[in-house]
Amino acid sequence: LAVRFPATDVDRMNVLAAKAREGVLADVERNELESYLAMGAVLGILHSKARKTLRDAGEAIEVAA
Repeated sequence: LAVRFPATDVDRMNVLAAKAREGVLADVERNELESYLAMGAVLGILHSKARKTLRDAGEAIEVAA
């Protein structure tokens, strides 16, 4: 759950998102932003699965006790 984007990537995403809102995003930048969004989605799924695994492990410990 501690896996996050580095601060430099977050800064870059914010710059790209601002340019997208302004409508001045180049095609290369759009592809870069889409890649960040895809990786963010994967990271979100991994975090969700990790939380579920931790929750399930905690419930198993409570049942065993």
